[in-house]
Amino acid sequence: VRKQTEEQLRLQSSALNAAANAIVITDVNGAVQWANPAFTLLTGYTLEESLNKNPRELVRSGQQGKAYYQNMWNTILSGDVWHGEIVNRRKDGSHYSEELTITPLKDAEGQVIHFIAVKQDITERKQAEAALSVREKQYRTLVEQLPAIVYVDDINIEGRTLYISPQIKTILGFTPQEWQEKSPGLWSQQVHPDDLEWVHAEYMRCFQDGEPLDYEYRIRASDGRLLWFRDQAILLRDENGKPYLIQGVIYDITERKQAEEILRDRERSLRESQMIAGLGSYVFDIQRGMWTSSEVLDQILGIDENYIRSVDGWQALIHPDFRQAMSDYLAQ
Repeated sequence: VRKQTEEQLRLQSSALNAAANAIVITDVNGAVQWANPAFTLLTGYTLEESLNKNPRELVRSGQQGKAYYQNMWNTILSGDVWHGEIVNRRKDGSHYSEELTITPLKDAEGQVIHFIAVKQDITERKQAEAALSVREKQYRTLVEQLPAIVYVDDINIEGRTLYISPQIKTILGFTPQEWQEKSPGLWSQQVHPDDLEWVHAEYMRCFQDGEPLDYEYRIRASDGRLLWFRDQAILLRDENGKPYLIQGVIYDITERKQAEEILRDRERSLRESQMIAGLGSYVFDIQRGMWTSSEVLDQILGIDENYIRSVDGWQALIHPDFRQAMSDYLAQ
């Protein structure tokens, strides 16, 4: 039995020494009694340099205040396990981040007599998290400055909006929180009834065939105004290729649509005026060498939609005595 016990202790000691995480045993006052080689790799201090010293004398960085350490000591002295993240200082003065777990060891009477601290170096993870946080902040700042609405929908939860940029308030009058909480129902309520069916069909098509979305539809703002949106979105897939998000950008194109409508009205009025007055009009595209004409002019000239509207075709309509003058005019 004694031999088995000694063998078991030897294996346990070997395991502790071979552990990748730093392990430190201290007495109840925090003085180091033993540390494994991983502790030296992490901090730069050898076991001989660390013996009978409190770890705070060796690695305290000053990044944590007194209240932090007081909470730690209150926890472990009461016999409870303490777990947290801490920034410490190596022997060479450089700082590192560690995930620290301190477990109290008790004697037969239940009194705390030692502490075992397990330290995992998480410096690279914290640096990556910090870099990611900076990138996310930069991305969010960029997104929130765009004159458009940026959104992310989770297609696995009935198209629920996971994120929508603050411009939703400026453009539609709804807060981002209100839009997210009521999605996708609020979106369906606000889209013009005549557009809703085909818009929904396009949305569904996007995550069925994976092709990007690019469509225009009408939607009502919170105050009842009818707006025109251009919605462009792409399907995002996870590492297994499964669709899970739709990310898009929505532009308010109401002014453009209104301008197009005004232009159509003017063109319609011009055509009607020409019909009433019996006047025709034409436009030459000199770069393409093509021309277009109004319906009235087509009637006057006796040509139809199949007529080849090139410069040569136009000159063919001109009396021979005036063709050269027309050719010289177009060549200017």
